[in-house]
Amino acid sequence: MNELNQVSWKQLEKFLFAVGCEFVGQVGSHRKYKKAGLRRPVMVPARARVPIHVILSNLRTLGISKEECTRIIDYDINLRGALKKEGFLKRDPRAKERRKRGLVKARKRKQWSKR
Repeated sequence: MNELNQVSWKQLEKFLFAVGCEFVGQVGSHRKYKKAGLRRPVMVPARARVPIHVILSNLRTLGISKEECTRIIDYDINLRGALKKEGFLKRDPRAKERRKRGLVKARKRKQWSKR
């Protein structure tokens, strides 16, 4: 895997945490991360797919090459398999509650009015 592809902002966030960045806050639809020694924060748009040019710009800001980035991503993929095998990664068992008759949603009632 020598090429970078578009990824979701959540996957990019996992990468940033693995590199040592920490989440600072959100400005509109952009999430802000900082790392000690950086001149400016790393900004990531909270989109389903982050464009390649944004990823490359953030790698340049972090001082990370594309090859090093792919090596870290490959390492995380191998680590994921081991963690799943040990039972540390499980599916979230919560499910959406069903809608009840007479209610707007599962627990939301219609707005009360005196008259």
